[in-house]
Amino acid sequence: MFQLAQKKSDNKGRINKQYSDLPSDLYHYTNSAAIEKIFDTATMLPSIRAETGDASEGDGVYFTSLPPWAAPDVLLENNFDGAARTTPQRYNETRLGGYVHLETRRLNRDAGVEIRRAELEVRRDGVMENFVPEVYIIAGREPLELSKLGSVNMVTEPERWLQSATRKKMAQEATTSTMPTATR
Repeated sequence: MFQLAQKKSDNKGRINKQYSDLPSDLYHYTNSAAIEKIFDTATMLPSIRAETGDASEGDGVYFTSLPPWAAPDVLLENNFDGAARTTPQRYNETRLGGYVHLETRRLNRDAGVEIRRAELEVRRDGVMENFVPEVYIIAGREPLELSKLGSVNMVTEPERWLQSATRKKMAQEATTSTMPTATR
């Protein structure tokens, strides 16, 4: 599943150059339960180093440019290396149960979101040996509102979507709005 890169414009008809030095697509991988919470709250919780120990580049929401069709071991090593080495039980494919896909050229310029690339060194071992991890960060300690990101896509396992409160609310609203009203 490959997609040709297209120039995306902001709502003023100009190319969003503020983010032109970033990859066109970024992904935030997490487990299915976390994706369900993201669906339901429309926010992404940041990794906080003091709480989780896995925010090696500082507090914030982490992304990568590695797409979902990359090998799972590469995604795990790239995204969760620090946590993986200190907490082996967290180093498994459940960490890839879903993802948020962000098109950087469609970011809301007026929301003040700053994305920076992590300054990481070349890996010396593992599946990422001789490669620099592809990691990007939106720094902060507060939940990141998805509305600040502009257009995002979320992908998870079908059963998680079926269980989510957001899907249930959408289904209820659709049913309510399409039901005929009784007239006398």
